[in-house]
Amino acid sequence: REVGYTEQGLDLSQRHGRHAEHLSLLLEVCSPPHADAALAYLSTLPRPVAHRLLLRHGKVLVDLLPDRTTGLLMHHLTAETGPDSEGAEEAAAAALSDLPDLVALYTSQPHWLMVLLEYIMSAAATPGSGGAVRAHRPGAGPWPSPPGAQALVWHSLLQLYLRGTPPISPGDHPSGDALAGDEEARASLEDKAAALLQSWHADYDADEALLICRHHGFERGARVVLERQRAFGQVLDSHAREGDWDQALACCRRHADADPSLWVQALRHFASAYRSGPPGVAVDTSSHLTTALEEVEARGLMAPLLVVQELSRNPALPLGPVRGFLLRHLTALGSDVDEDRRGAAALDAEVEALRAEVAELRTTARVFQLSRCSQTGAPLELPAVHFLCMHSFNRSALGEAVDECPLCAPEHARVLGRQRTLNARAMDHDSFFKQLEGSADGFATVAEFLGRGVMSRTAPPS
Repeated sequence: REVGYTEQGLDLSQRHGRHAEHLSLLLEVCSPPHADAALAYLSTLPRPVAHRLLLRHGKVLVDLLPDRTTGLLMHHLTAETGPDSEGAEEAAAAALSDLPDLVALYTSQPHWLMVLLEYIMSAAATPGSGGAVRAHRPGAGPWPSPPGAQALVWHSLLQLYLRGTPPISPGDHPSGDALAGDEEARASLEDKAAALLQSWHADYDADEALLICRHHGFERGARVVLERQRAFGQVLDSHAREGDWDQALACCRRHADADPSLWVQALRHFASAYRSGPPGVAVDTSSHLTTALEEVEARGLMAPLLVVQELSRNPALPLGPVRGFLLRHLTALGSDVDEDRRGAAALDAEVEALRAEVAELRTTARVFQLSRCSQTGAPLELPAVHFLCMHSFNRSALGEAVDECPLCAPEHARVLGRQRTLNARAMDHDSFFKQLEGSADGFATVAEFLGRGVMSRTAPPS
């Protein structure tokens, strides 16, 4: 090597199995480098040895012959039987474990890195295909140690797709990360990125994938990741930022069962986005707003007053989309008022009847005309006991309980027990504030507790 006898050095290194020196002569000393001969020589070596040498000299081979070098690496990532199958499984497992080093070989050949990673991914996703999935023992999962190997494949592929790495012909080997000018090709790569994120067996890091998508402005992919994380509110916000109101509505319909508050969030987006004006300026979200209003109303997600307050924030919003909601609300309020008035009138009549009865008891004598005992049905005999409820009893039928009518006592006890319960609840201020905080209609909650006497200064009877 030192005196320039390259051919003799190649012959000696090959004859004595000095594989590293042989490849070094072919790729570092020969000018130009003999990449064809180097790849042919590597294909004759045992896989573990060839893999170590590829990691050392692969950068030169990938730059000169990316297609053939990638094919050789694919061969090393399989565990299929063949003439050189000895140690195949161990070699394949080692190759997958060295993924970071393999990725580093392709800094100037992003397309061929994409080809290699797609091969690894497809092989791992199809058990029994003779691919990388067979590089380890059955039952251990499709990915060997280290665990980060799988995430590296997904993240690297996602980066390549979103950078717009252009497809090339086998004979074309461009260098660098030139972006594809063809919009159709770019759309195809974005479709691949979306399919990658949606894959059922994908096991990427969601936070890193979201960061990659946001860095490249790939909102479509970001929404896929957010849906996998069940961050439905952020998915809705993403559609709203892009002005895709149909998809925003579809998002609510798809996930509202899991998160009903999406309709409230959508209502705010639709109300604030509405703009009137000529075509190109106007943003008509009236139909979407009507749908959101109907869902908010049907699910009871917001008090009507809060809905009106939210809609009033946009002065350009016309009355048309909300007219139906307001009419339904006012009609319901009118029906409630009428029902409350009827109830109040019935209670007033009952109170007046009770007052008249009390006045009669105080000012007028009562005539007891029963001739039989209300308890036993036997004829009344002296001594007899008469109660103001108009029940009469033989003294012998009452035993020792002569202070209260035995027939009316259970009802009296029930009424007194209910009164004590209401008084206790009226003094339970913690329950009042807890229910008020979680109530959809705070006014109704306050009115209910006022009816219980929560503001009363009189202490409840013990």
